[in-house]
This record gives sequence, C-alpha cells and structure tokens, in this order.
Amino acid sequence: MDEPIREPSGGPWPRRPYWVVGLALLGLVMVMLAIAFVADRQLRPRLSVDPAPTPSLAAAATSPAAAGTSNPANGSSSPLSLEQEIEEAYLRYWDVYSEALLNLDTSRIPEVAADDELRRIEEEVGGLRNRNEAARINVTHDYEILDITSTGGTVYDEALNQSYTVDPVTKTSPEGTNRSEILRDLYFFEKRDHMWKIVKSYRVED
Repeated sequence: MDEPIREPSGGPWPRRPYWVVGLALLGLVMVMLAIAFVADRQLRPRLSVDPAPTPSLAAAATSPAAAGTSNPANGSSSPLSLEQEIEEAYLRYWDVYSEALLNLDTSRIPEVAADDELRRIEEEVGGLRNRNEAARINVTHDYEILDITSTGGTVYDEALNQSYTVDPVTKTSPEGTNRSEILRDLYFFEKRDHMWKIVKSYRVED
C-alpha cells in the first residue's frame, strides 16, 4: 500500500494568505501595463499619412511653389528629387507644346524636346500651318513616372483629350469643342545639358 505524501523535512510548507498572492499578481500586471504603454508611445509614428496622389496638369501648373521646399529662415529651396525634376519637366513640356500649337511657333520647343520628339512637333505645327489652322490643347492628365535614373526616365500618361482646332488669327473654333478621347502615351526623357527633355513618344494602342 502506497505511503501518503509527506511534507519535506524541516517542518510544514509555508502557506501564504490568498490576498497576498493576489496583490502580488496585480502589482506585476500593473508594472507590465506601464512598460507596454511607454514602449507604445516611443515606437509608434506620430502621424499616419497616406501618400498623396499624382497631381493633374491643371493642379500642378497652378502651384509653381510646389517645385521646391522653401526654407522661410533663409529663403532657400531644397533640391528636387529625380521624380520631381521629371514631373516638372513634363508639365513644362505641355505648357510649351500647347503654346507652339496655338501660336504656330516652334522656337521654344528645343527647350523641352529633342531628337524624334522635336522633329515630330515641328512637323505637326507645319501641318497645321499648311491647313491654315492652329490647335488649342485641352488635356486632363493621369500620369505615372517610371524607370527613373540620373540620366533618363519614362512617363506613362492616360490623358482625356478635348483639344480642338481653331482659326490661327482669332483663336476660335466654328466647329465647337464637344470631341473627347482617351489617349495613352509613353514619353521618354533624357538629360541634355543639365535639362530634362523628351526625346521620343509613342502612342499605346488598345
């Protein structure tokens, strides 16, 4: 027959009141909660900010101050990132290109385009001039900047095109302005003489 379990030599086991054990556990829980609270305050970000969407041409063109971050203390601007440089060059390209088609004047196109793109725009303006027409550009952009390096970059744009031809003198259109279409184009940039220029563009067909 098994013998009953005996207490260890030296006397009976000490027995602590339950309330003492409960207080000890409560104190331990409070200490752990305090440590977790401090760690959370130290490690979590102060703000949660979603990335801003890529701006449209209209929004960016009316905000020239966004090209650099001004320092009000000394009036200087922080350097642009490569993506910001290409975006600024792309929007400027559209300003100069629109002006060229409206005024039938390609004198400023070399500021924003070179090689195949320069020749394409010169031919386009020449064709308008031969037809005794000009063009008013009305485009809403939805673009993305791709494949950025220190010397090149690509922009893909799905643009809502509502451009129309106008009289080269009065700049008005007798045909109205109801035509619209979605154009999908790729624009290839290269850095020439420290300036970003579009050297070619392709229409992406469905």
